[in-house]
Parts: sequence; C-alpha cells; structure tokens
Amino acid sequence: MAPFEAVGGHGLILAVGRWEDGQRGEPVGALGSDGASPSARWVSALRAARESRYGRREERVAEVAEEVRLDNKLYLSCLWPGLPELWFRGRLSALPTAIAFGIALNVMLVARFVYPEWLTFSLVRVGGWLGVAVWFYCTIKNIKELPGLLHPRKASKQPDRYGEAHLAYLRSDWPRAESLLRECLAVEERDPPALLLLAGVYRHTGRFESARGCIELLRTAEVADRWWLEVDAEEKRLLRDQAFRASGDRVSTAENRGQEEGTSTRPEAIAA
Repeated sequence: MAPFEAVGGHGLILAVGRWEDGQRGEPVGALGSDGASPSARWVSALRAARESRYGRREERVAEVAEEVRLDNKLYLSCLWPGLPELWFRGRLSALPTAIAFGIALNVMLVARFVYPEWLTFSLVRVGGWLGVAVWFYCTIKNIKELPGLLHPRKASKQPDRYGEAHLAYLRSDWPRAESLLRECLAVEERDPPALLLLAGVYRHTGRFESARGCIELLRTAEVADRWWLEVDAEEKRLLRDQAFRASGDRVSTAENRGQEEGTSTRPEAIAA
C-alpha cells in the first residue's frame, strides 16, 4: 500500500504522525533498496499522489469549481442578513447586522398590522420598500459570499500552498513550512489541517506554548470536530516532547550544579 492514499485529508495527517512516531519500523537514517532515505521516499510518494489526484492545473480548477457547489438548503441562511457569517464562521462582527434586521422587521410588522396608528400608512410603506431593497441587496451579497465562507481555500483566488507546506514539513524545512502555513491561514484562519501542521512546526522548533495555542484553537473550533483523533495525537506528541525537554533541562541543571560544587570545593581540598 502506498504511504499516502489521500492528500490533504485525515489519512495524510495520520501518516505524518506515524512517520514522526517511528511506526514504520525503519531507522531514520536508513536507506531503502533503491538507495533513498525514508523521508525522501515519503516526499516522492506525496508528490506522486498529488499529481495522480490533481493532474494538470486546469483539471484542478475544474475540480475546485465542482467541489464548491453547495447544498441548496444552505442558501436559506442567506435570507437573514448577517446570519451566514455568524452561523458558519462565528464572526461576532455580523451580530449587529443580524440584530438590526430582526428589530427592523419586527417594528415594520407591528407598525403595519398591530398598531397601525403609530405611523402613517405612507411612511410605513416607504420604510417597507426601503427595507425590502436593503434585504434584497444583503441576500444577494450573502449568496455570493457563502461558498467563500464554507470553503475559503477552495473559493479563494490565491494559490493553495498547503501541499507545498506538507513537502516542507516532511523535509524538516520548518521556516518554509511555517511561512506557507501562515499563507494558508491568512485565507482560512481556522483550517484544521493547516493548524495541525503549524502546531507540529511549533513543537519541532521548541515553541510549545504556540503549539498549545494551535491545539486549543482546534479544540474550540466547530469545523475541527471531525479532526479530534488527529488533535489528540498531536497533543500527545506535544506532551511527550515537553516531558523530554523538561527531563533534559533537569539533567543539565543537575550536571551544572555538580560542576559548580566541585569547582568551589576543589581549592578547599587542595588547601587541606
């Protein structure tokens, strides 16, 4: 079975984790029968899997256009201004728009059907037509932006650098991997695969607090619910590396303290 059966999904993240944990049963520095190291074979397998799945750039563009197509029921959320951003992305900046629309709708209904004596009929009619025009504009705007809200990386005009980030990660090129992953997160700030790999980059470079921040963000993001297995595995690796670093620091501190004590007592021993 090839090292990668899928690219960009759960199988790849698990494969990277297993590769890091040494579950392939090969020494890190060992060479295969073809003279290539395990890491080189994994990088070649990743590149071949990507090429076999995506093919040429034009075919990938057509595939993205097909994947971005949404279920028609999701477009019902576009009928309430501010609701798609608030519901699918959790953006509190859209909350005032949703509240204002609800208040305006209730005021118009009450003024028209419950207490018509509050406002003149002509004023209610003008306000109603203005409200319909604003509602129509917001609905069209929500419909156009919905694919980008649900699949930002697929709908974005920016090139998807996630595959390059995977290659840099497998090559242990941490600065380049971090740079590419930040570009992915600039398009989709809560993308689970990118956050998982970024947590791994932080872990490998000793920035454990930053790695913990990525994991906590994944824990609280609703879009990462399906990635709980990968998040748990990355958290275990983080705890393992933190424990290893702490034990190494304790040993180093004890050795330094012993050397200092030996240095301080040596003159006294010589004088005696």
